[in-house]
Amino acid sequence: LAPTDLDQIAAISNVMAKDGIACVVGFARRDVWGIGLQNALAERLGSSMKHHLFYEPNSPSFQDLLNEVAKEIGACEGTAAVQVSAYDEIAIILQEASQIDILKTVRWYGADGFVRSKVLTDNPVAAQFAIEVHLQAPTLAVPIAEDARRAYLDLYCSIQPYATPDRPVSTADTAFYDTVKLGAEIAQQTAGQSLCVDDLK
Repeated sequence: LAPTDLDQIAAISNVMAKDGIACVVGFARRDVWGIGLQNALAERLGSSMKHHLFYEPNSPSFQDLLNEVAKEIGACEGTAAVQVSAYDEIAIILQEASQIDILKTVRWYGADGFVRSKVLTDNPVAAQFAIEVHLQAPTLAVPIAEDARRAYLDLYCSIQPYATPDRPVSTADTAFYDTVKLGAEIAQQTAGQSLCVDDLK
């Protein structure tokens, strides 16, 4: 039910094209998700993707790498932008980026990793910076195809009773559903067999 990350890359790059972005500097987690998004974005943007820098997610500060992002932005020709692929560390990233003048002058685009992040909205400096740089990030949406849409809505309604005020049902829950369903199917089809991680890949 959940779309692949390639769908959000298409959404991000389409918005960038509409905004007239000619030079993109990527800033992403050094993990499978962050590297994968950056590689897919580079493939989609071609020569417009000038550089990407990767950070360790558990870093206490991102200031040094953000200074590198600023240098890359300064070397851009045409309308420049930063694309950041992060989770809740986005609050620290934006707070520190707000101290670097050139990073305040370009558009910022995100990924679905921090959509609806309470950590971000609870940080007034980061939240204000996000507003000033028109930070946009895609999120999962209800499928358009009728059969997929019906299946999605049936699932969404079935898990709605488990929602709480602190944890409402999100469209991202469909991704968790897909993961559990796939795991259950693998377990059923391989009952009694000894498997290792490589077999599941």
